Amino acid sequence: MIIESYVYSVRIIILSAAFALISMLSIAQDQHNVELLGHWFREDLPINYRNARFSEVFAVVNDGVEYAVIASTMGAHFVEIPDELFPTLTEVEFIPGTFQGFGVNHRDYDVIDNYLFAVADQAPALLQIVDFSLLPDTAMVVYESDELFSTAHNIRMDQENRRAYVCGPSGHAMCILDVVDPENPVLLAHFDLVPYVHDCYIRDHVAWLNCGNQGLFVFDFTDPLLPVLLGTLEDYPEQGYNHQGWLNAAGDIYAFTDETEGLEMKVCDVSDLSDIEVLDTFSSESDTTAIPHNLYIIDDMIFVSHYGDGLQIYNFSNPNDVKRVAWYDTSEEPNVCCNGMWGVYPFLPSGRIVASDRQNGLFVFRVDLDDPTTENQHVAVGPNPGHGIVSLDFFEQSSQGVEITCFDATGKLCAKFIWNAQDPIQNRAELDLSFLSDGFYTLTFIGDEFNQSVNYMKISK
Repeated sequence: MIIESYVYSVRIIILSAAFALISMLSIAQDQHNVELLGHWFREDLPINYRNARFSEVFAVVNDGVEYAVIASTMGAHFVEIPDELFPTLTEVEFIPGTFQGFGVNHRDYDVIDNYLFAVADQAPALLQIVDFSLLPDTAMVVYESDELFSTAHNIRMDQENRRAYVCGPSGHAMCILDVVDPENPVLLAHFDLVPYVHDCYIRDHVAWLNCGNQGLFVFDFTDPLLPVLLGTLEDYPEQGYNHQGWLNAAGDIYAFTDETEGLEMKVCDVSDLSDIEVLDTFSSESDTTAIPHNLYIIDDMIFVSHYGDGLQIYNFSNPNDVKRVAWYDTSEEPNVCCNGMWGVYPFLPSGRIVASDRQNGLFVFRVDLDDPTTENQHVAVGPNPGHGIVSLDFFEQSSQGVEITCFDATGKLCAKFIWNAQDPIQNRAELDLSFLSDGFYTLTFIGDEFNQSVNYMKISK
């Protein structure tokens, strides 16, 4: 092996060919058709009883500028995402949660107009309403009370009818609020026809209720005091804890997750609510411990935050045969609940995707399904983000004279060296970049017949 180091002493360890062939597939699965654009993290935030600092992620736009809102054990962090190719993510406002610290596991958000509604699952929590119309200068709490409820698992808006549906509020399965005046919400009704509503999807008074072990229920809440049952799905393949789902624009396909180890996600024909039919099940194609969490639909694409398997993206243009088309794993934690990616928000006008990792914070991605497939790429890099020990899988059986350079976010050269395989069948190396400061880097690989760049995020342990 020949190494020529020009900036720093960089250590490459060639691993055995047998181990390389075994591990190459898992490393190559870490990233496909998804590019990391930016990352934000705060180490000073307390870790909770689930070994996590972060939970839900949302995003808002004010005066044309995009902001991620990520929940932590301390509150809501507004992080500006500039209109740049690789944006520097900056926290511009922080709204303290009513309850903070070790005992906080989850917060949730939704928006109407320029108001963010915030709920939390653990007591003593309050409903908070935040006016963010003055970002990036400030955001203001305009309502903070437990008059309507204290704790809640989730909140969803019916934008057309200016109602908020609060899932799992203290003492009830669900409650419905009038938010015509967002600073003064009014209780319309409590709903207790099912034991518990974990999450819901709302469109024009029709609510798709994810009710845990009871299954899926669809109600018309035009009259919130007299809801009408439209359909149910209480027995279906791969059934577990019915967690969360989303409806396509045409209103005939509904996809949902069961938050249960090893169970696949579902795509359903809901054109006839009296006969909801599961058309296909799909997964992250990982191990039997994988757990899906939240999913969202845009056109014929499904975006999933899949805990230990990170961001997973699927095409359901043929709903009888759902295809996995892109992914990005953000976590090195064991693939158990609730490590890894909790939330994803794919609805920003720019097309960028924001996601939250329980341990690693906020990620901003770009998806390009026209990128070369993994089979046509020349090197896979993982884990990414990572702590500086980078595994490299060269897809060619003999990669000789590959020049590897590392640049920081300002374009400064941090390292440059040459890698040669000692043996024609050896195609895996381990690169020690642990000397780098935490941050965003670009690794370039230049061979005789290829030139590839990979964005790499170095994070603290």
